[in-house]
Amino acid sequence: MLDFDEDGIPNVDELLSGTDPFNWDSDGDGVSDQIDILPLNPAEGPHLVFDPSDHRAPIVTLVVPFDAVRIR
Repeated sequence: MLDFDEDGIPNVDELLSGTDPFNWDSDGDGVSDQIDILPLNPAEGPHLVFDPSDHRAPIVTLVVPFDAVRIR
């Protein structure tokens, strides 16, 4: 498949997702579209990069809404 910017994402997928198939970093934050969690938001870039060596479990916080009603 064609990948003009050589970022690892086929051109057709970039067109469908709204990223630029001619620019490896569509939002200009210095993180390749392939690993950028939000490739169209330059404010949310480098600190959200996926780290394949990070094997920690995710932290999930569940919050009960103040107006929740218990169902039995």
